[in-house]
Order: sequence, then structure tokens, then C-alpha cells
Amino acid sequence: MQAFNLDVDDGIQYYVAKTRSLKLISFDKDFDKTDIERIDPQTL
Repeated sequence: MQAFNLDVDDGIQYYVAKTRSLKLISFDKDFDKTDIERIDPQTL
């Protein structure tokens, strides 16, 4: 959370995605500053 300056909710989502090798599907652009690919739901 601190490394990417994420709030608690985003930090939990990041942790789960990172530990499970998942991509994030979210409108939240805060994930763009992490090392996990964020997919905008509108593109699906």
C-alpha cells in the first residue's frame, strides 16, 4: 500500500491480484501506478 500510495481498499485488491497473478478490472486509475495491469471495464 505504501509503495504505491494506495488506500486500504485498493491495497487489499492489489494484494489479492498480485498473490494470485490476476489482472485488475477496475475504473480506478490508482492501479495504473502499480506493477499490475489494470483493465478498464469499458474495454471488455
